[in-house]
Amino acid sequence: NTYMQMAVEAAQEELSHNLHGALQTLKKSLDDQVASLRAGARKEREQRIVRLGEALLLAESIGLVKPSDAGNLITSYTGETAYMRGADALRNEIRLLKNRRNDDPYIPELTSLFMHQSLLETVSVRPQDIVVAQSDEIATPPVSPIKPRKALILALGLVLGGMLGVFIALVRNMFRND
Repeated sequence: NTYMQMAVEAAQEELSHNLHGALQTLKKSLDDQVASLRAGARKEREQRIVRLGEALLLAESIGLVKPSDAGNLITSYTGETAYMRGADALRNEIRLLKNRRNDDPYIPELTSLFMHQSLLETVSVRPQDIVVAQSDEIATPPVSPIKPRKALILALGLVLGGMLGVFIALVRNMFRND
């Protein structure tokens, strides 16, 4: 029973250690993914500022301060046509982008990563919470010893000894008669 308890405790400790290591690896992976997404969003914002800056220069060079009232409402002025939004709108968007301190609301993947992180925080890896074996009943010593069976050994000894004695007597008798 003591050996069984020691084996169970050792297995619990080892599993707890392995689970803790796996959880730390998952947490680090999620942290790395979050950092990567944030860096990508920051780089994307910086590139957008550069593109809008070029569109602003073009809008100012043609004297377009506000978008045309006759413009098509369905057309989205992005990319190469961003200058058509007008210098005022472009300047304001550039200012907003430069003043933005946190890109998290603009990264849709972060929500699920944060949910995974909070779920991992709730996982418990305490050894006493891990079940590795279940004993049906505790070990008890037998009522009578299994070995040695003295009566069987004595009976076999007598029978085999008698047979050996008869065999030796027959062999000696056979050599004497010759």
